[in-house]
Amino acid sequence: MRPRRLLVLSLTITFGLTALLAWFAWRATELDRNLVEQRIQERLEAAADGMASTLLSGVADFENQLRTILALGEEQRRAAARVLADALAEDSLILLFRSRSLEAYPESRLLYSPFLEPQPEQVPPGIFGTAEQLEFRTGELEGAASMLRRLIDTPNRAVRGGALFRLGRVLTKSGDLEGAVAAYDALAGLDSTLVEGLPAALLAGFNRNRVIEELGRRDEVRGEAAKLLNDLRTPRWNLSTAAYTFYATETERWLKPSEAAEAHEGSVGANEALAAVVDTMWRDHQAGRRPDEGVPRQVLWSHGHPFVVLRVGLGDVTVALIGGSRFVSAQWLGDVEPMVSRQDLELALTDAVTGELAFGSGPGAGPQAIRTPADTSLPFLIRVASADVQAERTRLQSRRSVTFAGVGIAVAVLLTSSYFVFRSVSREMQVARLQSDFVAAVSHEFRSPLTSIRHLTELLSTDRVPDEPARRKFYAVLAGESARLQRLVEQLLDFRRLGSHTFEFKREPIDPASWLRGVAADFRDQITARGRDLELTIDGIGGKGRVLIGDHEALSRAVHNLLENAVNYSPDSTTIWLDMTDDGNELQIQVRDRGVGVDKHDRERIFEKFVRGGAADELGTRGTGLGLAMVRQIVEGHGGVVELASEPGRGSTFTIRLPVEPEP
Repeated sequence: MRPRRLLVLSLTITFGLTALLAWFAWRATELDRNLVEQRIQERLEAAADGMASTLLSGVADFENQLRTILALGEEQRRAAARVLADALAEDSLILLFRSRSLEAYPESRLLYSPFLEPQPEQVPPGIFGTAEQLEFRTGELEGAASMLRRLIDTPNRAVRGGALFRLGRVLTKSGDLEGAVAAYDALAGLDSTLVEGLPAALLAGFNRNRVIEELGRRDEVRGEAAKLLNDLRTPRWNLSTAAYTFYATETERWLKPSEAAEAHEGSVGANEALAAVVDTMWRDHQAGRRPDEGVPRQVLWSHGHPFVVLRVGLGDVTVALIGGSRFVSAQWLGDVEPMVSRQDLELALTDAVTGELAFGSGPGAGPQAIRTPADTSLPFLIRVASADVQAERTRLQSRRSVTFAGVGIAVAVLLTSSYFVFRSVSREMQVARLQSDFVAAVSHEFRSPLTSIRHLTELLSTDRVPDEPARRKFYAVLAGESARLQRLVEQLLDFRRLGSHTFEFKREPIDPASWLRGVAADFRDQITARGRDLELTIDGIGGKGRVLIGDHEALSRAVHNLLENAVNYSPDSTTIWLDMTDDGNELQIQVRDRGVGVDKHDRERIFEKFVRGGAADELGTRGTGLGLAMVRQIVEGHGGVVELASEPGRGSTFTIRLPVEPEP
């Protein structure tokens, strides 16, 4: 028990020291972690201040440009606004507000406008009066259509458009739906010509779809509606807010919800959002909420899109800038991008009220530096974070790495030494136990034949054997016990020689079939008296002219050991089987029995020296634990392998695979 107690004490001291080192390492790393977090936060704070200053400079620069435009005369103001707007991203506008008017630049970028300048009348007064009187008062639709057809040939595009629009309406009323479709097709060719204050193509497409719907052409209705909706959501026509809202809403009714959503994706949604922001600003302007000098900056949201709004005003004139994500990225975030990239940071500009991300990339979890509008006078809240905070922590944790490395090495040394000490002591204890079992087994193996020899010798020497047949029987037993004792001694000596690295097997040609028949005959003579039998099968060997190169005696001993094991571990079976086959590549020798079998956890261990399977104790079978270890050494020494297939209660099959060569 003493060595075991010393082992337990050594392990206790080792683990105690390991725990103490781990605690010191934990305390040191906690202090280092706090320092690292402080340094990261300081870096973010400095970066946030620098970015806020850069962004504020960019915003102030645009406000100065707006003030410059505001100070110009009316014509120069329009020209300057147009020049500035043309240089900006497509999701931005320059607006000129007066007390009762609104101008947007570039004009082609606005989807619809809350205020449109009145257009001069291009149709002579009363030119459609007679036709309308026939249509509405007297109901003479054919006469009205005839008069309108004559007006279609006029060179005035506005008159021609008005005539086609009315002709389509009259033909629809009269039931000539195909004629109405043709009239609207002709009207569509006039494109942006104003008819009844609206683009001819818009009136033509909308009314044509109503007619083909009456004709029952459902698929064509949806296709034309999708095209019309796409035209509406592209800044193609100069529409009022009311006109756009009406025609867009009515056109969507012809589409399935999924088709309407698909038509609304991408830049279409951004165009609507930009127009909606202008509409909101116009309502504020009409309500009297006009900026003074030093206008507060704003972030306005529309249809999920953020827009920065800058406004400067003087008297009843206001100049405003609306910029979306592309504008902010190009004009302001581009100025801070070198700082963001160089320091591996993330910059997010979020709504100061809702906290929703407006511009930039959303910072993930981890330390952040925040600047509010109150701190910066900017219309958004600035958040700065590390792009990869874990990588930054790793870069700054050099001391932690050194600490961990030192402690890790110390702990590894302690644990490794403890492991080797434990393994060495365990192996020594195991070897001592195995040697003790081996000595006991060998002592028993020697004692049995020696006891028999001594007893029979004493009987023979004192002439206490009654007759000659009994004497011959005793001599036969003496010979058998002497042979058993000789085999045991030879087995021990052979195992000792095999275990040394200097032992070499003989290399001589062996006829496989003759050799195995001889081994089987010798073993059958030994077990016949014990009521056992051996069945030998040799298949595919004869006539092949192949020989086994090896040590005849050693190989015979290997097969003999397997046969002896088969007899010892199959007490309820009178027969064991020995088979040999040649598959062309190798020689296979199988020893089969129907005994107790080998447990799964014993199948590899039983080939180790001094190890015996659990069935040995159950059956009371004695042995040295060297037989199978010797078999493996002999077979592997001849370039072969030995395999075991077994199932508890159903027997075992040991297979020796040996290389064979052509007969010289």
